Amino acid sequence: MTETIKNLKARAERAQAKFEADKATLYRGDGAPVYGDQEHKERLGALTQERNATLRQIEEDARTERATLDTKAANIKNRDAAGLLTSEELANANDRRAFAQDAAETLGVEELALRLQSVQASGDKGVIFAHLSAAERRQREIIRSRPTGTNGTVSSFATTELDGVISEMRKALDPHAEVEIESAKSAQEEAIEVELLAANLKHGARTSAGAYVNRRYDNVAERLDLRRA
Repeated sequence: MTETIKNLKARAERAQAKFEADKATLYRGDGAPVYGDQEHKERLGALTQERNATLRQIEEDARTERATLDTKAANIKNRDAAGLLTSEELANANDRRAFAQDAAETLGVEELALRLQSVQASGDKGVIFAHLSAAERRQREIIRSRPTGTNGTVSSFATTELDGVISEMRKALDPHAEVEIESAKSAQEEAIEVELLAANLKHGARTSAGAYVNRRYDNVAERLDLRRA
């Protein structure tokens, strides 16, 4: 959990605790209201508005943090592996660029996948980078050339052997990317939970534990849509 998310959760819980404490001052020890009906209603309404304003801001801040984390995950996924290579490895990649491009353009998909597996097994990052760059261009061309499905989207190429070996080559060049992306996605889920916490408190839950009772839906987007209704 990021510090931002921790702080947002703590803010939501403090806002609710303050609301409950202030609300308690509106009642005597026997539970009867301290003030008359109209004044009691006005005071309780003011406390509710104050708390809800804080919770709405927390919801907005949680959405902003979620968007930031989404951008972070995308940047990690798409970062240029060239920045992870040494000068010598980059020089080696440049030397092999034409050969790698020719293989990617002329070999059949299955043959190219086998060639890339051999490249991957070599462990030479410069050679891997040269072939990866060329193979990714070929992969994009294959995806663009595939017929669209009935829903208008391009059919997935993720199950092919070529896609699998390309993925392994990316991991060889950037071994920490997968863990970093998973960490960002996990933090996104935590931001969603804080957003739901604030929404549920705003909708009547009295404690953070109670606010989490209604959080378990199968689909994240469905959860958010339901709480915003």
